[in-house]
Amino acid sequence: MKIYLTILLSFLCYIAFGQDSLELKQILSDQFSSKVSNKENWIFYDEKAEIENLDNKFLKEYLPNFRVYVVSLIFKVRPDWKCRCLIFYDSKNKNLILQGPLSMNQLEPRLLNILKELSFKTTFKLYEFIEDFHKVRQIGSRYKFVEKSKSDSLISYDLVLFEGQDYITRPYKDTKDKDYKNGQIMAKFFIKVKDDRIIDYLELGPKSTY
Repeated sequence: MKIYLTILLSFLCYIAFGQDSLELKQILSDQFSSKVSNKENWIFYDEKAEIENLDNKFLKEYLPNFRVYVVSLIFKVRPDWKCRCLIFYDSKNKNLILQGPLSMNQLEPRLLNILKELSFKTTFKLYEFIEDFHKVRQIGSRYKFVEKSKSDSLISYDLVLFEGQDYITRPYKDTKDKDYKNGQIMAKFFIKVKDDRIIDYLELGPKSTY
């Protein structure tokens, strides 16, 4: 009986995912079309999208209203640039939040507001979520979050471009940072926390302090 129930639940999840995927494609086609009327920075082409559903337990637990996808979009001013972007899709309300690549975009304000509303049972759960959130943000990029410090009120990260890694396409031989033998700090992130909640999420320049 349990086997049949498992099969049934898996089938229903597959159907739901397929329906969500079709709806997402339609919204992306409408919102990021190749028409001149598109005022966004991105263009969606179904045949180039390579849509991938992210199955991340922490995002599922704390962002239950959203399915998270990775989608390839074309940068409008550079048609030869195909970038992997994150899509947070709310299938109930039929809307989405587009989080662009780390190299080009700060955290979307709507997404930041959602993070600020989250409450975690323990500090450890908060840290776990931030780590997983950063792993998701790194997808498709050439950068890596490196934790620098952690306290009860502030967590800091360097966003580092490492030379010689698989996700690096160009070297930075003359711009290595003294803290990283084969890398360059591209930005610094400061996450303010209080009572196991995210209070603010700041992205500043590579030489910034907080």
